[in-house]
Amino acid sequence: MTSKILGLALMGLGVLGAGCGQTSYFSVDVIVSGATGRQRNSMAEIKSVQVNTSGAVSDESSFLLQGFPRSDNYVYPTASGGQIIIGKFEYGTSSDSGKVTFDVHVKDGSLNDLASGSADGTIQSGGNVAMSITVDPVDTWK
Repeated sequence: MTSKILGLALMGLGVLGAGCGQTSYFSVDVIVSGATGRQRNSMAEIKSVQVNTSGAVSDESSFLLQGFPRSDNYVYPTASGGQIIIGKFEYGTSSDSGKVTFDVHVKDGSLNDLASGSADGTIQSGGNVAMSITVDPVDTWK
């Protein structure tokens, strides 16, 4: 009798799961704009990068990127220097449609904003959207 009840319960979970939407992902590069990214003294001030999400979100709406503070191992995507990628992250949502807004804040050790930026990404149900967010320095970090 117990195995019959367990079998029915597992079958019920399978039916419930069949109607759920797929997780949609965003692969995001965080880029420092302008010449600031090439100034080692400025980049050494970065102690944390906070991401806030809003819109069609289904999970965490605020999180810190891992790996800060860093030494000088920022990603230069082209041989000529290109844009400075200070971080990368992936974000998933079970929402089938809509937009997700990403607000990024680059902070120093006292949690003061050094740079910030935001971008919207449109959900592609079950897909992976590649995007970038450029953070612009605040006046004191130029």
